Amino acid sequence: MKRKLLIIVPLIIITIIVVSIIASIMIYESSNTLIGYIDDRNMSSVCRAIVVKVNKKSLGVIKTYGFPCKVNYSEADNEKFRKGQQIMIYYSGYTTIDTNPPLLIDVGKIVIEKETSDIEISDDIIRFFDSF
Repeated sequence: MKRKLLIIVPLIIITIIVVSIIASIMIYESSNTLIGYIDDRNMSSVCRAIVVKVNKKSLGVIKTYGFPCKVNYSEADNEKFRKGQQIMIYYSGYTTIDTNPPLLIDVGKIVIEKETSDIEISDDIIRFFDSF
């Protein structure tokens, strides 16, 4: 009886250790996959907007459903943006709300749809962006 216990107890302990190691490896791999998925989410959101103000490295835009926001872009693109253009903004889907206007995060690409938008920008929106 003692001999059987001497064999069974170490086998149970070894089995528990092996199962815990395998479980921790699986948890680690799944968490890395999740992190990779989050990192790959850049440009998962798209919004249509109208350029209201062009600054040196940012645009003041109003989304077509009326929400003002700010978009940073590279200085190399400075010449191609003009007030009144309709653009598509591809970004991560995240926005900071601690700035006024809110800033779109991780902008991957900005595409000009129309040189002149069909949507008219109100004077209140223009004054809002001119105050910054």
